[in-house]
Amino acid sequence: MEGVFAGFGVLCLIFLFGRLWFSLIESGLQKIKRRFFRRPPAPWHPLPPSWQPPPKGPGDGEEEGPSRRA
Repeated sequence: MEGVFAGFGVLCLIFLFGRLWFSLIESGLQKIKRRFFRRPPAPWHPLPPSWQPPPKGPGDGEEEGPSRRA
């Protein structure tokens, strides 16, 4: 029975070490990316300056009528 607990403890330690290692690597990669790519990416298809969003109509999720909140 002690072997089962020891094995479980080893697996828990491996799991925790993996999580810590993953967090360290990911934070390091984010810092490197921030250093080299500071500008926000340009949109792949910019909208013309005269573009307006279409008006909301029935069926767009904003139904008229009594609210269902009570």
